[in-house]
Amino acid sequence: MALLSLPNELITHIAWSLPSERDISKLARTCRQLHGTVNPVLYRHNRQFSSNTALSWAARKNMPATLQHANHAGTLISDSKLPLLHDAALRGHERVLRTMLDLCNLDSFNWDDDAIHIRRTPLHTAAERGQVEIATALLRAGAGVSPRYRANLTPLHNAASKGHTELVELLMEHGADQTIADATNGWTALATAVAKGHIDTANVLLQRGTDITTHLIWGWPMLYAVAHNCTSEAARLLLQYGATPHAGMESGSLPLHRAAYQGNLEVVKVLLEHGADVDAQCHDGNTALHYATHCWHVSIVKLLLEAGANVSLATEIGQQPLHMAQEHGASEIIDGLLDKGADMAAADGDGWSPLALAVYRKRFAVVKKLLERGADVRDTSSGWPLISLASENGDIETVSLLLTHGADISDVNDVGFTPLHGAAQYGHIDVVKLLLEHGADFRTVDSYGRTPTLMASAKGHVEVVEQLVQQGADLERASKDGYTPLLAAAEDGHLRVLEMLLDNGANIKVSNSTGQGPAMTAALGGHVDVLKRLLSTGEVDINQQDADGRTSLLLAAMRGQASAVQVLLSHEPCPVFNTKDRYGATPLIMAARNGHADILAHLLCLEDNPLQNMDTFGRTAFYWAARCGNPEARELLVPYAEVAGIDVLEDDAVNEQVQFKSRSCYCDVCGRSTTSPSQDQAQECHTCATGDISCFLICSSCASDGAKCRDADHVWTPHQCECEKQYEEEEDDDGEDVIGFENDGLELLF
Repeated sequence: MALLSLPNELITHIAWSLPSERDISKLARTCRQLHGTVNPVLYRHNRQFSSNTALSWAARKNMPATLQHANHAGTLISDSKLPLLHDAALRGHERVLRTMLDLCNLDSFNWDDDAIHIRRTPLHTAAERGQVEIATALLRAGAGVSPRYRANLTPLHNAASKGHTELVELLMEHGADQTIADATNGWTALATAVAKGHIDTANVLLQRGTDITTHLIWGWPMLYAVAHNCTSEAARLLLQYGATPHAGMESGSLPLHRAAYQGNLEVVKVLLEHGADVDAQCHDGNTALHYATHCWHVSIVKLLLEAGANVSLATEIGQQPLHMAQEHGASEIIDGLLDKGADMAAADGDGWSPLALAVYRKRFAVVKKLLERGADVRDTSSGWPLISLASENGDIETVSLLLTHGADISDVNDVGFTPLHGAAQYGHIDVVKLLLEHGADFRTVDSYGRTPTLMASAKGHVEVVEQLVQQGADLERASKDGYTPLLAAAEDGHLRVLEMLLDNGANIKVSNSTGQGPAMTAALGGHVDVLKRLLSTGEVDINQQDADGRTSLLLAAMRGQASAVQVLLSHEPCPVFNTKDRYGATPLIMAARNGHADILAHLLCLEDNPLQNMDTFGRTAFYWAARCGNPEARELLVPYAEVAGIDVLEDDAVNEQVQFKSRSCYCDVCGRSTTSPSQDQAQECHTCATGDISCFLICSSCASDGAKCRDADHVWTPHQCECEKQYEEEEDDDGEDVIGFENDGLELLF
């Protein structure tokens, strides 16, 4: 072959001129003579034009010879900027890794990142993969035994996390620091091994000697964390090396509490065997028996009772374990507690018995079991008869059960509410029917004179009202503040109930104790459909005035019910639009006081000189509009004020504005929403009250202006407005309380 006779320099030049590494490789493999000359060219070409892919290939395929060829061709492995050691460690290719370490110094290799706490070393990789031979080679080559990367993780963390016991031993022999905690959870290698359930690995670490109290899991002592969800073997190991069952959280929660809560039966056994106090209480008074009972861990409850747990210990809110037996119908738990002497009549901090709690929480199986064991069906520890609690909840199963056990259907609470009142108020038609079948008296009244029919009408429960009407309910029976079912339905806007009552002959001309008829209460609440229905009967006096001289139109204007105002103004005959109330306010003045611009626009169309009327304070609608906090209301009246010669320039008083708040209660003098806690102290008159559940309110402004209630001789008391507070509480209501853990341990939240 003529090619072989050419000088090596020329052959090398020819090889460099070939278009690809594949062609160079073919030339190198032609014969032994060419291989010796061309092969170095191949590796140099790979280094220069292919980013040293030959090195990566060698690391992946475990081909140390390829590395050696590349090295002989002048390739510096440490300059390749490739993660060769990582590749070898990841794949467990010991031969190629040893070759790399023989060819260059370990410190010369390029890692993932220059930042010391970010880079991951090959030893991390070997430790995570359990590659003992690889780790041995790296350590012998001088690799640091405790390098850290990212979340402060060391190779010891990696090995412990995977349970590579032999590798952990190797690292410890080379001086690995097991006190280093990761930055994410604060776990040491020991904590990691324990949390992951690698008992043999944890044992190796413990044998090396360490202060077990310095190793935390989730910030908890390790034994406490083990009680959460680890095995009994882990608990035994920790106890063997000095962990104590008497050490826990700042809240007083101990490992036994945690294990009982989690249902970790085997750990509970181990802890009791090692002297855990079965009656130890958290700072809130809960014992392991409380937790196990609440969470329905039957086997743990039995074990604790066998260990002598006290069934009468109470939490700081007075609840004994029997109070906790409310979930899943835990009849075995209840039997166990009662057999050990638990008191069925025990009262919690609010005075409630376990039976009352079970009825309230609708735990039928618990109620059934307690009644079978002799609990008192006439229990009133909650302040309510049990049957009233169940009826109000709509719990027909429990109502039926209580009736079977002799509950008195006529029992009442402290305000005279019968079970039928409660069921009717919340619309529980099935319970209503059951109570009526058992002879419940639908004519009975509570302390405020309210019948079940009135309660159902006020809440809009059509089926219940219909059922009671069929039974012969008296539709004209009024409460102490003068409300009949029809008035209650109108006030709360329940059209279907109202129509049913009208169809059954309810009197439309009734008035409550303030002199307001159905149309007036509907207008006040802005219930347009109800208002239209009432007006359509032709029996409504549209100009009827209440005890303070206010008509439907004035009441609607006061509350900002623009749609109701439109309905009233479009009615034939049209209402008198300038009627004055007791304090001289017309609908226009009342709308101006509360800044209802849309209503002002409607009313201004009805008068040529709307500012001619003054209230008893000598003030016009413009005066009030300037102080209502709504610039639009003021601007509507400016043209009329200019015509009337009223100064429209703003003064300091204009800045003392009161904005309308629909959720506040109202002054009964000026009609403004100015009695809330954000305003100055309001007053109230109970002598002027029109019923047992109301009072006459006077805002601070009206009191300062010399206004009186309905009788100048009455004595007032400060008014404590709860409107805004109640609104905020309703917004923030999160539902039932729960039992749960906080970061510092166990807490029962009831």
